[in-house]
Amino acid sequence: MKISVLLASIVAAISLPAAAQSVRNTADAFPIAPAAQRLPVAPLPVAPATVARPVTQAPVARTYALEEKDRNLRAAFARWARERGASMQWLLVDDVPIDAPGPVRNTYPDLDPQQFASSSYPDLVEAMTVVAHAFSKSRSPFVVREFDNTIVVQPRLSARK
Repeated sequence: MKISVLLASIVAAISLPAAAQSVRNTADAFPIAPAAQRLPVAPLPVAPATVARPVTQAPVARTYALEEKDRNLRAAFARWARERGASMQWLLVDDVPIDAPGPVRNTYPDLDPQQFASSSYPDLVEAMTVVAHAFSKSRSPFVVREFDNTIVVQPRLSARK
C-alpha cells in the first residue's frame, strides 16, 4: 500500500511540468492574427450615474400690488387670493385703509422667503406677510398664517417691543 502511494506521488511530480507545458502549447496553437492585435478596442458603454429628467421651468414670480381701487387691505388681499385660487379669512375687526398704493416687495432682512416654502401659496403668503410687517407698529397690527390651505389674517395678540 505504501508503495502505491509513493508511486502515485512520483508520477504526479513528473506530470506537473508536462501539464504546465501543455497549457503554453495551447496558447501557441491559437495565435492572434497581427492585424487583430492592432484594432482599436472600444470601451463598453457605461450606464449614466443619474437618470436624465425633463427640464422644468421655475414658476414665474408673481407681483402683488396695492391698488387705489381696492381702498383697503381686506379688498386687496381678497383680490390677490381670488387671482391665485386661494381662500382667505379676514379676522380683523377693522378694514385697514390703503394709504400708499404700489407694488409689494420684500425689503425686510428678517423675512426670509424660504420660511414660506412649505406654504401652498408661498408667494401670496409672503406678499401678505410683507404688508403685515409694514403695519407692525400701527394701531391694529396683524399677522398672516395659513391653516388647511386657507390664508388667515388675524390680529397679532401681543405687541412687538
